[in-house]
Amino acid sequence: MKRSFRFSLLLLLLQYVVHAQPKVFSLNAASGKLDSIEGKKENADYLNTTTGNRLYCIGNQVGQFPAVGFHVPGEMGGIWQQPIKLMDGFSFAVENSSEGFSSFPVCERFISYPFLSKFIYSVPGTELKITQTQFVPDNLPVLVVEYTIQNNSAQPIHMPFDWRADINLLPVWLGERLHIKDGADRIDSSATGKGMTIFKDALNSWYAGIGFDEKIHLKKTQPTGYKGKGVSGVFETLVDLAAGQSTVLRFYISGSIKGAGEIKDNISIATGRLVELFTQKKNRYELIEKTAEIKIPDPLLQKAYRWGKYNTDWLQRDVPGFGRGLSAGLPDYPWFFSNDQANTFMALTGTMPPQLFYDAFHFLKRTSDRVNDSSGRIIHEVSMNGVVYNKGNMQESQLHIMAAWQIFRWTGNRAFLLENYKYAQRIWTWLQKHDTNHNGYIEGYGGVEIEGLNDEMLDVQIATYRFLDILGQMAKFFDDAKAADTYETKAAALK
Repeated sequence: MKRSFRFSLLLLLLQYVVHAQPKVFSLNAASGKLDSIEGKKENADYLNTTTGNRLYCIGNQVGQFPAVGFHVPGEMGGIWQQPIKLMDGFSFAVENSSEGFSSFPVCERFISYPFLSKFIYSVPGTELKITQTQFVPDNLPVLVVEYTIQNNSAQPIHMPFDWRADINLLPVWLGERLHIKDGADRIDSSATGKGMTIFKDALNSWYAGIGFDEKIHLKKTQPTGYKGKGVSGVFETLVDLAAGQSTVLRFYISGSIKGAGEIKDNISIATGRLVELFTQKKNRYELIEKTAEIKIPDPLLQKAYRWGKYNTDWLQRDVPGFGRGLSAGLPDYPWFFSNDQANTFMALTGTMPPQLFYDAFHFLKRTSDRVNDSSGRIIHEVSMNGVVYNKGNMQESQLHIMAAWQIFRWTGNRAFLLENYKYAQRIWTWLQKHDTNHNGYIEGYGGVEIEGLNDEMLDVQIATYRFLDILGQMAKFFDDAKAADTYETKAAALK
């Protein structure tokens, strides 16, 4: 009886120990219950993105990285950490030495999540299932690429796993105006160490780093298959899996325009705090979902609205020492436009925290004053290196103030309104200089950017009327009765 009791107690203790073992965290498993949209096979060539506000990755829906884009021809995809590109892309292959074959994976499924991307592969000639999960934390320029390798066969597997990183350090659009020249990329041996390989551009302080698990090592470098002056690094590890067993591998991609130390620090944060970083972003996206939430009978339309909020968040860019705002679009417009942000912010008020609006408006004013001699003219477009492509069309300054008024009406931020009221007065002074025949109609290019369409454009007059009407309301709010009367009179005459 005592022996039977002891055996039962031992069995219970063993069960407790087994269940008490902490589960190994994986992005693949953690994302299982998130909102998702699965790609269609006929859309394999469509682009997808895995984004954070500090770094983003663009490829297609079968895990490839085609040369896309026109601003920097063929270079707008891959991995970017503005103001530089880090990589053209990455890929993997497995080799079964005992069977004498090398296999490249076939992507069977693509799944987009609010803040992750997932690719599920089969490997010809094997019963392997490999899930590639990509994640970029908030406020940290690191792309985490995770592989869950599952052996679904009845036999153990022993094979090399090769991962290729196609490095291509490049400047953002309009770099030539700053006389920037792209140099050849190579390993920075002085900064490379255990668990980390650093690449550097030969002519510039541009760095790309690959962090990896201790069981992975750099196998070789080789010429890249992409155009340009990049280089490919091939990393290798041996995969030993019993029948039915799985394992997880991770790579960490980051860059810097300061030095390798910054990369090492950021990757160290990502490796040491991955669970926390995932949870923080998950919680933030749950807040996005619940903010300005709607319930409508059509579930497809409701999902489109919800994903519209997610997609908008993907466009947030934050470049330290430069500025923060909402970029115009990926892959070809990852920088800042004043008109895009003005129109978008008017639609977004009430759906997200307003700090993004404040930061973007401060940046636009600061940049506009720098290139337009503090005239009040708001720029049209600025690349992430600070080069302004267009100093501003004639309706964009007015749109800026229209958006500021909308933001104020939602937030009640009096200081923000006062800043924009003062700026609007400068705008009005500048606009009047472009009414050379004094008929009340502002001359110059509007939103249609076609050579020669720079007379008294209709969209400019409509924007000016709305601007004057709002300026009058601002003046009344600040008890500036005389100015309010002037603006209201001008608006009525233009109407």
